Amino acid sequence: MFSSVTSKQTLESGSGMDSNIRIGRVIKVVEDINRKAMFEGEFRSFPVSVFYPTLEEMETDLTSLFQPAIEKAIDTFSKFGIKEEKLKEVKITVKDNAVPTKYTSFPVVLLSPGFGIDRDLYIEIITAIVQKGYIVVTVSVPYDSFFTVYPNGRVNLAS
Repeated sequence: MFSSVTSKQTLESGSGMDSNIRIGRVIKVVEDINRKAMFEGEFRSFPVSVFYPTLEEMETDLTSLFQPAIEKAIDTFSKFGIKEEKLKEVKITVKDNAVPTKYTSFPVVLLSPGFGIDRDLYIEIITAIVQKGYIVVTVSVPYDSFFTVYPNGRVNLAS
């Protein structure tokens, strides 16, 4: 995905955020084919999200982070007292599968939060870090987070 990343061009950075930097995201699944998961008998796996600088722009709401299981996510949040309207009030500027900024290299930050919170719900922190010129990789912790959404639509609830 980042095969065109080199150090030929750098983005301006200062004390504030660079308004030209937009955020792209791609989701991958890491799978351990040597061990079975405890709860469903499939191989152990966990999704990771890679947030990176892009020039593509998009504004959407918080629920888009849970594609393709948005309805399941809304249902899960509602069980915790968070209504769909509130989720849709939160606007984010993340474009899935956006083209990465070319001819630029960026340092990588690994964010593995745990503590029951989904990896991508730290979107405000992630956005601020990416806009400073970093790539942020967030790691999911299935069965610890109150729910985990996989790119194929599978959802794991906390155990």
